[in-house]
Amino acid sequence: MEQAINAYQTISVSPEFREAARLRELARHNEATALRHAEEKGMEKGMEKGMEKGMEKGREEIARNMLRSGFSVDQIASLSGLDVVKIKTLAETEH
Repeated sequence: MEQAINAYQTISVSPEFREAARLRELARHNEATALRHAEEKGMEKGMEKGMEKGMEKGREEIARNMLRSGFSVDQIASLSGLDVVKIKTLAETEH
């Protein structure tokens, strides 16, 4: 056992061994950084899509309320940002 420990200590102080260990650690660090970056980007995209969907649903709900209140399709399109075809589809589902 003592012989193995001595062999390890001799090898581990060599510049080649230290350089190989440094490169392994650098590779692990780079991989972890890349994974963290990919995860953050994925979360950002997911949140953006969720917000876009939520905003679209909100505009649709406002358009439905405006239809019920007697606004014209053109007025709703102008105020909500929804296109006329979408508003007409919403109007059809209201009846």
